[in-house]
Amino acid sequence: MVPRDYATVRIFASPETADIFFGRGDAATKAAVKGMGARFLPDKRCWRITFKFAKKTAEDVASAVEAALAEAAPQSWRDRVGSVQRDLCLSRRYGLRVAIGGLRVTVPSDHPFAYYLRKLDGAEQDQQSFIVHARNAISRDMSKQIKRLMDDDLAVVQRVFEPLEGRKLTGLFMGGRDELVRLGVVPGSTVYADSSFLSVVDETVLSPDVVVWPLTIADCAPSGDAHVVRAVYLPTDEAVNALKLRHLRSEEDRPPLLTKANAVEKWSRR
Repeated sequence: MVPRDYATVRIFASPETADIFFGRGDAATKAAVKGMGARFLPDKRCWRITFKFAKKTAEDVASAVEAALAEAAPQSWRDRVGSVQRDLCLSRRYGLRVAIGGLRVTVPSDHPFAYYLRKLDGAEQDQQSFIVHARNAISRDMSKQIKRLMDDDLAVVQRVFEPLEGRKLTGLFMGGRDELVRLGVVPGSTVYADSSFLSVVDETVLSPDVVVWPLTIADCAPSGDAHVVRAVYLPTDEAVNALKLRHLRSEEDRPPLLTKANAVEKWSRR
């Protein structure tokens, strides 16, 4: 089973066990996992269920936890969130995970949202993040804080993309026809490159705040065992919208990324 992330609860499964991480104030999840025979591991700060002893599968554990979180959440939160599990921030500077359990907020310690959460009854700090259970996540003040965070996150991404508008990259793309099709590298398409790809072809654009760059493919032509590809950075608004569309899809459904395996040398830039 792939890891499950309900914002306030995370589950990591091996073939034999499931480790469940959640905050001290989560009575619903604690009751659910103890009911399946979980034991607390102080060194890992998590609860572990051994499938052989519990006579449960990883999916059974995830379903029981999700049901407990849904039952504990206010009806308005269940109506708003349902089964959605999503990271809303586009940049790496901030993080906002929304799911049936509530919110997980990651912000610098001097951000106004951090000050607000440190004073909020029911919010728990977990290393660099804050856990906010669903019952504490539906106030008008919380909505204002989320709106400010999303605006700040958008501004970070825009500052990275704005200087790149219209910049062209041309170089050798490594990979056969099947790789081109898998990645969608055809003229007129939008593709997504990760930091490792940009570190080879255009390292000057790298930013610690962004890990995925949308590009549009202007041309693609065979050249020996490779292809010569011409790509263009999108206008800022289009780049942001492309990131949002990718972000809204589940992780398994997102378009694959161009990586350093697809480029072996710096591309020309203009």
